[in-house]
Amino acid sequence: MISYRMKASYAPWFFVTFLILLLQCSAGAIRIPESDSSFADEKPEEELVLKWEEATNKAILSRVSSSLLGDSRTEVALYSSWLSSSPIECNGYPSRDYWSRRSYPIFVRSLATVTGSYSSRRAKEQSIDATAGFRRLFVSFRNAGLLISDDGGKTFRRPESQPMRFVGKKEEECDPPLYRDIVGIWQHPGNSSIILAVNIQDLLLSTDGGHTFQTLDFRGLSSLKSRNIFSSIAASVDSRGEIQEVFLGTAYNGVKRLGIQGKLSSGNFQVRIRDFNAGLPGLLHEPGITFYEQILDIRWIPESRKLVAATLFEPGFAVASTDSGSSGFSYRPVPGAATDATAEALDCNEKGCLLSSTEGAFYLDLSSGSLAKVGAEAERNQHSNRQSALDTRANQDNTSEGNEGSPHEKGKPGQSLTAEPFRAYLMGSFLLHNGPVVKHRPAPETEVKRPELLSAFYVSPTSARLKQSIVFGLIERYGFNAVVIDVKDDFGRLLYGSKLPMAREMSNAREIVPIRDLLAKLKERGIYTIARQVVFKDLRMYRYAGHRNAIKNRYSGGPWEVEGDEQWVDPFSQEVQSYNLDVAREVLALGFDEIQFDYIRFPSDGPIYQCHFSHAPPGAYRTEAIESFLRRARFTLNAPISIDIFGYNGIYRAGAVIGQDVLEMGSSVDFVSPMHYSSHFGTHYLNMYPRSERVHRLLELGTERPIRLSRGLFSVRPWLQAFPMMNHIWGYGFDYMVQQMQGSLDGGSSGFLFWGPIAEFPVAGQAFDQQIRRRRD
Repeated sequence: MISYRMKASYAPWFFVTFLILLLQCSAGAIRIPESDSSFADEKPEEELVLKWEEATNKAILSRVSSSLLGDSRTEVALYSSWLSSSPIECNGYPSRDYWSRRSYPIFVRSLATVTGSYSSRRAKEQSIDATAGFRRLFVSFRNAGLLISDDGGKTFRRPESQPMRFVGKKEEECDPPLYRDIVGIWQHPGNSSIILAVNIQDLLLSTDGGHTFQTLDFRGLSSLKSRNIFSSIAASVDSRGEIQEVFLGTAYNGVKRLGIQGKLSSGNFQVRIRDFNAGLPGLLHEPGITFYEQILDIRWIPESRKLVAATLFEPGFAVASTDSGSSGFSYRPVPGAATDATAEALDCNEKGCLLSSTEGAFYLDLSSGSLAKVGAEAERNQHSNRQSALDTRANQDNTSEGNEGSPHEKGKPGQSLTAEPFRAYLMGSFLLHNGPVVKHRPAPETEVKRPELLSAFYVSPTSARLKQSIVFGLIERYGFNAVVIDVKDDFGRLLYGSKLPMAREMSNAREIVPIRDLLAKLKERGIYTIARQVVFKDLRMYRYAGHRNAIKNRYSGGPWEVEGDEQWVDPFSQEVQSYNLDVAREVLALGFDEIQFDYIRFPSDGPIYQCHFSHAPPGAYRTEAIESFLRRARFTLNAPISIDIFGYNGIYRAGAVIGQDVLEMGSSVDFVSPMHYSSHFGTHYLNMYPRSERVHRLLELGTERPIRLSRGLFSVRPWLQAFPMMNHIWGYGFDYMVQQMQGSLDGGSSGFLFWGPIAEFPVAGQAFDQQIRRRRD
């Protein structure tokens, strides 16, 4: 037994040792250990290193340091100062809160940083060696840009020349500086001054370690950008250290393989562009056209010259050799994944790759090809701790309306996607992250209470004028609780009798439909009313003031024309945007509960290669024109806002041509309504399902995917088909209607809307009344 005197003699040494350990652990740098020799067998614990979470009127990014006294957190000041540049309120709208929830991290990367001449041997020895210089930390945010740390996260810097978003006209100074999202990054394995980055439409190169970036341009890039949304990037190098190939992951077109001839960093190079898609998972649209799963991240492994791609939906690993003669990818899906499962982060070393997902973490051994789930016990503890913390916050803040659940728990509209902070953590030598899901903010209150499960049908101008008795008969007989009424139609006509000066100037002020009378009758019955406003397809504005707002023909200089009355105005025109906002305000003043923007896109048909957008500043993206309009609407309209988008654009981030990016658009509105008409999907799409299940799966897929992409920012209410078309492929009738509705509910929708002629709505109504409404009552 050790005497008390002997114990006391050890005390000074104990405290010295304790202080040394404490200082080492709390020094502030994020320490990345060397690669693990038997990672899958060791079941490493998670170590939290970065955390992003919401707070009152702000969001906080914290660096987490571990010590013997517990974890300590240090707020990242550069991110906080960016967010603070937005006022707390703007035009009476909580702008700081708005940007807090839309500036979450996209990814965190930790890359070994080395300098000097390149050799394959040096890359093998040092590409993952934490002692070979230092590890550079990259944190990319939505809207807030890219932050870089060269000291393990103790301090951060912002590149001096990050591309900015096109923001259009500002009603007030509501916005912080808005950067284009960096969605992927690659650093040269032997010369860390060379960095490639990518946003959804451009490739960026830095030759000074990320202090500045330049936008690359080369022959063929314009065509590449016009057909793709980029989602990730990697590159291979040859024996001299020159970039040999660049690999671009995309949102729906697989992987693009760019062969580099010349020296990329010198600007004197040529590019050969090829598809690299064999073996990647996807869904066939028609023969020769496949929608591939989005490539979340992509890594090139110098030691084996393998390319590893992680898919966002249908999460899994796709591995291919980049040597000549490669036959394509070998795809390994995550086993047992739910239909709405997503991957969240990928990290690799020379031995294997680790993927975090909503199903847990999975390790792929690159030598043996074995795939195993790891950290199961840690995941259970993590989930328990995370839920406990969220429950605690909910109890503390239970008076805030912001604590309502995010939309969409299957089968229970208006609830689901549990709020979750962004957490970057170490598992062995791998840096992964999960989340976030932001707290749902309910849409503005309305005169008629918004139904928990909205069931609506379309009321055309003809039905509003001549068939009101049929409209009310459908409501009374089948229990529909909402209607969608045209207020500005496909020809740009203002149907309600406008008092706007510009409407009078274009002879567009006459009342065509007795909308005020119809609204009054609907309100008496407690029916929720949605005003459908067509935005950029507008014959009246197209002709206005000598076609000054029309899309131009790039060859003739005159207005761009499509046969018939389908004429389009330039979405970049601030006059067009302001006019539509004035119309929306006037319509809401009539008493509508919600405004719904339709044709909120660029044209998709006709000779669109001739289109020239004279109001667009150089380099502006089409997605940014649409996004800027919706952001103006959000900050100026005190009402629920919904949007209609193409069906495929609700499933894939496919905004390059028509400007409809479901995440960017949905971030500014309350409800997204993809037009999931089965007749508008390819005849081979989802044809692995029997006809009795195919429509159900289409609506389930078409609802759960945008919900996952939303991260809690918006709800989904699809348009459903109530018109016969392609019946021999998809079917039609009572069972078809049930499949549509049940599929959307199983996907997590907060309701649905039926589109078609009024004569077809009894079929939809019977299915709704007998199979949906009565079962829920």
